Amino acid sequence: STPSNSSAASDVYKRQRSTDHHDINTALFLREIATELKNAKDITLIDDKLQIALRTDLITYEYVHNRIVRKVNGEGYIIMLEDIKKGVFFIEDEHLYISLQSKNESHAKKYQVL
Repeated sequence: STPSNSSAASDVYKRQRSTDHHDINTALFLREIATELKNAKDITLIDDKLQIALRTDLITYEYVHNRIVRKVNGEGYIIMLEDIKKGVFFIEDEHLYISLQSKNESHAKKYQVL
């Protein structure tokens, strides 16, 4: 095969992989939240932030500087998702959702959290 063909195929593969990578990270993020919600004593939505009160800790998920981060008791943070243009938690028809728009997407996707 010629180098140009190989290079073009490689570019398509990289693009595909980057999309899959984002989808997999999103799926893992949603699963993490779902697990915490099962153990939640209380769930609060304040200023697009999701707060989950567990038995001893208060977990906060929020959009900060193109990332969705997770904080425990307001201290430090773990990056859950990166390259996010917009991330908003909201309630609709008694269900909890997050609207996510990654940097390379033209519009946001809505995911049901609870």
